[in-house]
Amino acid sequence: MLFLYALKAPATKEKYIQRLTKFLDFLGYQGTKEEKARAIAARAKADLNYGFNSVLKFFQVKREQIDRKETAIGTVRNYAKSIKLFCDMADLQIPRAKITRGLPREKRFADDRAPTLQYLSNVALTADHGFIRFHGRNKGYWYNCSYDEQELKPWVSKVNKIRKDPEAKRLRIYFNNHYWAKAVANALEFKEIH
Repeated sequence: MLFLYALKAPATKEKYIQRLTKFLDFLGYQGTKEEKARAIAARAKADLNYGFNSVLKFFQVKREQIDRKETAIGTVRNYAKSIKLFCDMADLQIPRAKITRGLPREKRFADDRAPTLQYLSNVALTADHGFIRFHGRNKGYWYNCSYDEQELKPWVSKVNKIRKDPEAKRLRIYFNNHYWAKAVANALEFKEIH
């Protein structure tokens, strides 16, 4: 399969093959992975509508699984990447944009919950330097965040614990930069209470 030639990293190759195999199995092809891949490629080259409709049918089912919360949007988009690579390498003219347009966009933020104080990390020194990054905790847009004193105070003891460790030579604390200068304000506030 020319498809395999395009994949370099072993882990990527394994995942792409798994996804492509699920697609080929969905279409009902029999035989080895290579035989299934050759069969659909030959049929899709002979009948462009068959190729497009097969891919569309697969993603319609995946879209229904997303709607029922049985699978994640990112997982389905990963299937799209695997199938696109297969189609590209097999010279199949499948209009990918028409297929993926019907899939929901993957969110670049968490929407299940905003982090709370109970998620404070335990301090574990694994090197001679420390790094703490305050990402934010607003639901939807974590980075658009300004911490209040109540949220910053629990970190004072953690910072002190790291600074007292004789193996810790340096500690850096970062607040997410924001165009409203929330990072600067939070850094100054943390410095004041520390």
